[in-house]
Amino acid sequence: MSSGKLRELRGRIRSVIAIQQTTRAMRMIAAVKLRKAQ
Repeated sequence: MSSGKLRELRGRIRSVIAIQQTTRAMRMIAAVKLRKAQ
């Protein structure tokens, strides 16, 4: 495996983790808003 491919893979994994963290945060915010609305 070339170093360029490895770097590309690492970047992709990092972006996927960032997306997962963002969706988790949005879900938590949505849950809090729902609780406040009730």
